[in-house]
Amino acid sequence: MFTGIQLNSFALGRMVLCVLVGTTLHAQEPLLPGAQALTDDSTLLLLPDGAGYFPTEGEFPLLRGAANSRTGGVDGNIGPDLRMQTATDLFPYEEPVPNFYQRHPHIFRNLDHLLGIFTPNDAWTIESQEMRNKSLTLDANTGLLTRSFSPDLATVKLGPLYFDLLWVGAGAIWSDFNGRQTFPPDGGDGVISYVDLGFRALFRFTDTIYLSAAGQLMYLPQSNEIAFGLGYGNQASIGIDLFFGDTWGEWDVSFTSAFFGRPGLNFYADTWNDGFDRAGRYWFGFQQRRANPTQQFANDGRGALFGNTVAFNASRLVLGGAWRFWSRLSHTDFWQGFDFDNHGKREQLSLLLGYEGSILPFAPRFSYDMWSFDGFESLFHQFMVGLTGRLTENINWASNVGYLFGTGGANSQGRFLWNMSLQHNITARTNHWLSFGEMFFANDVADEAITTRYLGYGLTHNFARNLHFSIFGQISDREDVLHGRRGGFDASERAGGGAILTYKPLDFTAISASIMHDTSLKPTDLYTRWLSRIQITQQLSMRLTGTLMYQYEESSGRAAGFTEHMVQLGLRRYF
Repeated sequence: MFTGIQLNSFALGRMVLCVLVGTTLHAQEPLLPGAQALTDDSTLLLLPDGAGYFPTEGEFPLLRGAANSRTGGVDGNIGPDLRMQTATDLFPYEEPVPNFYQRHPHIFRNLDHLLGIFTPNDAWTIESQEMRNKSLTLDANTGLLTRSFSPDLATVKLGPLYFDLLWVGAGAIWSDFNGRQTFPPDGGDGVISYVDLGFRALFRFTDTIYLSAAGQLMYLPQSNEIAFGLGYGNQASIGIDLFFGDTWGEWDVSFTSAFFGRPGLNFYADTWNDGFDRAGRYWFGFQQRRANPTQQFANDGRGALFGNTVAFNASRLVLGGAWRFWSRLSHTDFWQGFDFDNHGKREQLSLLLGYEGSILPFAPRFSYDMWSFDGFESLFHQFMVGLTGRLTENINWASNVGYLFGTGGANSQGRFLWNMSLQHNITARTNHWLSFGEMFFANDVADEAITTRYLGYGLTHNFARNLHFSIFGQISDREDVLHGRRGGFDASERAGGGAILTYKPLDFTAISASIMHDTSLKPTDLYTRWLSRIQITQQLSMRLTGTLMYQYEESSGRAAGFTEHMVQLGLRRYF
């Protein structure tokens, strides 16, 4: 390939003659298919019909000089986007030089595998040919390590240290609260503002794994305070899964053990500086330690949640292969806190027969579930029959009906369970859905179970490509079936709904208007709340976005009602 030369081309019948001007070739270039070398020093090439090199003398001025990357950049600075603008085979890419980590794979490759388990979306899975259908999976996320970073994006690079500026911004809020609520002397109605920047600092452990600390620095002019925090929003987690699968005759069986942990840790909590400014119900800054000065934010164990589920599963085809039978027996333990003394447990047996054929238009299923939350001293039983299918080309339908009752010391009050959901595509631009019923739900990560009755409806419509409307509403109540206090403090009856209109008059302008309503139907806790909001978001330049929002809220009932006006302005420049 020729780099940094000027070519003159002349048509010679069915061939093109290229004369190289003012250059010395340092290496023999491979000839195009069918080409011949006419001289020993390769300064003259005879090319077949249709072949040639770009640019020609006539095309060269169109490339706008040496500042353009496609000129080869030999006469000036070609800018940072050479790799994106240079076409393949016009100017060769430089061979990538292995970095420090790639030059020492015997050290950093093993370290990469070791630390990978502590990054999001990565896990260890141990399998072997000697133990087919068996695996052990380990997964953890410390909230410290990441693979989702490219060194080329860093603002500052210092060896294995990187600093990446994410954004700079500013904003303000004005609120006008009218009600009986009492605010701190320096936190009443008025205006508060901030200037902030977001960043992340990283240390490179391996070629792809970094220790990451995302943070925010904020200045609060009204209170003249500095707020600073690292690791805001990080959530550590751990998971250990053991799987054993096999085929016993016509049965597909498996044994699983799954441990999960949500310790609620933030390893950067000690870095926080609690600057804080408040206007009415709104505030800017960080105040976690101020709210709980005797404890580190989220590191006191109150938010820690752990659980382990051991299960045996078996399934097979039955009734000529058109139906499948599933069975599952599981035991789950729950703990809250690092001392593991707040213990709950649950046993569950599930049996299901479902249709997998293609003859019946609606696929039926029959199921039985049994739960125990106290070591089989009491039991809950649920029998269900369900159908799923398509009523018409544009209407999908699913329904279940069954019965729930308790034996032993459990709440023995039986009740019918049922639900139905319909989804209808009215036109290519309009669809709506309807869902209603009374169902039983057991929490997958906590020791609790409820029944709930609900009725919900929603509709969406696209008036145009840039004009979208949606509306929804729901009424529901719930009951804690483990304690059976219907109408007590654990019962809740609520109704709510809302509508949202979104309009994009220009490519970089978005306007949205919404109204929300929430009300309590419980006689001992009646309240009503309305919330209206209009917001304009404008992209002012390539990475500069501004937002202006007005909100009105009105609440009545409970201890005291109030009305409130709030205006928020924000400006942010992303990098």
